[in-house]
Amino acid sequence: KLAGDLSRRDFTVNAIAYNDQRGYVDMFGGMEDIKKAIIKGVGEPSKRFQEDALRMMRAIRFSAQLGFTIDEATWNAIKKLSPSISKISMERVHVELGKTLMSAHPDYVAQYSEAGLFAPILPVIDNALKSRYKRKILATLQHTPDNIYLRYAALFITSTPDEAAKTLRALKLDNKTVNTVSKLVELSKMDIEET
Repeated sequence: KLAGDLSRRDFTVNAIAYNDQRGYVDMFGGMEDIKKAIIKGVGEPSKRFQEDALRMMRAIRFSAQLGFTIDEATWNAIKKLSPSISKISMERVHVELGKTLMSAHPDYVAQYSEAGLFAPILPVIDNALKSRYKRKILATLQHTPDNIYLRYAALFITSTPDEAAKTLRALKLDNKTVNTVSKLVELSKMDIEET
């Protein structure tokens, strides 16, 4: 029963169990992957992503929170299955995106675009992260205090306030977030004269 449960977990680092009699049960090498700082799908990664497409975003979010790299086979499976992210509700998408933006490595948000996850669902962010301003956006994110409004504003630094508002509404974010972020984006375009 335990073996079946662990085999359906998303990543090896999340497929470790413990009890007092047996100690750690680590059938998929999760401890080793923690040592190597790797996010790796359990078994065949594409099967895990077919069970729940949000897991593709979770792989990137975990790597951003932990500073881990994504295993090559897992990354290739994400790239291959990325169009299936469209099946996921925007509420679930925004939870993962928000946690990534608030992580120690908010610049890892670029991986969503590189993997093809944002093209079908968040074209404004996708285009910004594929534009010549990509490095500016990522550098701004890295130097922005960990406040969700400021981090979203940094993500939209090269977009218009309307594009920001429209995207945040599509993500089903609350009015306060939509209004605050689009206002910050608008104000970031103003030049303040030195007086």
